[in-house]
Amino acid sequence: MCPDAILGVTRSGTFPIHFAVAALTKYPNAAVNATEYLLKVYPRVASQRSNCFPLLLACMTTKESNVVAGLEVIKALYNAYPEVIVTDE
Repeated sequence: MCPDAILGVTRSGTFPIHFAVAALTKYPNAAVNATEYLLKVYPRVASQRSNCFPLLLACMTTKESNVVAGLEVIKALYNAYPEVIVTDE
């Protein structure tokens, strides 16, 4: 993957980290791997805001069926950007 692509944004304002987190709904293990990879390459992706921060998206997409993977993603995002807890969102 091209490192600059991590900072790329779609026309709708979505970053790659949001796609990685959204994968929790259908591909929980892939979501964990992709999220951890993006955070390893560029930890500040946790602070990229689209409609919401990646942490909030992870909380909203974690369900009973993907709770283990969801909690892994939530923990990784929180550890990378704990300040998100005190934002206006």
